[in-house]
Amino acid sequence: YGAKKSGSKQSKSSPSAETSFWLDSTATAVAGGDHHTDGGTGRGSSSSGSNSSNSSCCYGIPPARRINHVQRRDCWESQRLYCPDYIWADDAISFCQRMVRSLLKHRFVAGLSASRMPGAGGATGTVAGVGAGADAAQLAQSVSDAADAVLLLLRHDIPSKLHHFRVAVEADGVVTKRLYLVKCEYRAPFRAFLEAHQSVQRAPSMAVVDACLALHNSGDKAALHRRKQETERAVQEQLRKPMLLDALELERRIEEVEIGMARMLLPFTELARFLDTRRARLRAIPDVVTVEELPALEELLRRLKPLLCRKAGTELRSGIRPLLLDLQGIPRDTKLSSTDIFPFGTYFHMPEEEAISLRVSSLLSRLQTLIDICKTKDGILMEKSDSDVPPSITKGLAIIDPELFRAQHGDWTEMVHEQRKLEEESNLSFTELSQVLQRAEIDAGVTAAPRQQLDMLRDRLDVLEKDRVRRFEILQEILQGLCLREMNMDIDLTAPDHDVVLELPEMSALGVFGLQLKISREPVPLG
Repeated sequence: YGAKKSGSKQSKSSPSAETSFWLDSTATAVAGGDHHTDGGTGRGSSSSGSNSSNSSCCYGIPPARRINHVQRRDCWESQRLYCPDYIWADDAISFCQRMVRSLLKHRFVAGLSASRMPGAGGATGTVAGVGAGADAAQLAQSVSDAADAVLLLLRHDIPSKLHHFRVAVEADGVVTKRLYLVKCEYRAPFRAFLEAHQSVQRAPSMAVVDACLALHNSGDKAALHRRKQETERAVQEQLRKPMLLDALELERRIEEVEIGMARMLLPFTELARFLDTRRARLRAIPDVVTVEELPALEELLRRLKPLLCRKAGTELRSGIRPLLLDLQGIPRDTKLSSTDIFPFGTYFHMPEEEAISLRVSSLLSRLQTLIDICKTKDGILMEKSDSDVPPSITKGLAIIDPELFRAQHGDWTEMVHEQRKLEEESNLSFTELSQVLQRAEIDAGVTAAPRQQLDMLRDRLDVLEKDRVRRFEILQEILQGLCLREMNMDIDLTAPDHDVVLELPEMSALGVFGLQLKISREPVPLG
């Protein structure tokens, strides 16, 4: 059932195609977000990535086979079952066991254990081996009782509870294996039907194709010519809408301002990537940076590292809009608005303009601190003593102009607000306008096609619809048998209409610790 997706190809030279692509890519960013969602399948992706070295794992998978950085949108159709609770449980048990072993080797605990062993010869309240070169230390009765309680906790109580915890996790793994088998049954037919349904929606309308074929069969060239003119006029009307023209002009000006700010931030992003590659760490410097300020600088470097890359990927981006969203106080994950990290301060109690100004001041202050650290000798700790920040980066850091950056960011914020007002005042959002424009272009292409191509297109549409129906029948048969076997439930599935947009719901809950893992930028694969 693993059919490949096939998208409709658009001409690169078509300005309307470029306009439609721009609307798709900037509709959410203009509204203040950074998410792109595929309406056909409801599969989305987030800009916030994770470069953590920790592995995403599920219970029961050996460490050598653990999967790193599995995308959230792919986990519902993967062959394994992931849950952040198992990730946390496995890590928590291992960490606690290491801590207990380390504490048992402590000098005080080791001496206390030796004195409590039978035949040790130590009196009650005496700890052997405490105080190098001194006599055995005599403890008060209250301290001795507390020491005995600690020793009992480390040697018996905590290891016993950890053993019970691991047994509970392993027992729950039986349910996990059963869910894995169930998932393997419905995964393939469910994906196959979603792909077939989306292929039908991307294709031209069958009603438009039938109408054009009817005009060709009747030989009414005048009516066919009028229809071509009407479809072309519909495309031009969409392209000449004042809302679209104003939005495109604002986007052009916004891009120019972003390029100006990006040129000043580029050396800092290269510095962040250089420090990450060399595994360097910042250090406290008197009169420059304190120990308390280092976490904020490290967080800034972590957010600068994926910006302004030549090749944008799942975690790398060619622009600076994620950083601009941070300056606006907009969380990168809209579902974590109350718990997300705000690197430059929240300032929710202040007016928006004043809060943004304070965040920009915080950013510029930290950038200046990074410049001072790079100028200071031994300001950065690296693995190799002979390594140093390249001169090309240190020279580039000095080109930043705080006043110019503040002015450009103010212009950028003002133009973004104008774009939002345009969308709010219009009856259609940018996403809806993109869909209308794309549909008008498809109808114009169908109308201009010759009869032979229309016949081939009509046959292709019939094949797509029959394939969609057949895949639904397979999905219905498998799900009915699955629900009857696993839940003793008889279900009846109804096929959706071909024009209904199907959105993929949340397939799994986050679990007890999933929210904290997302806040910490850890990969949280669910499925």
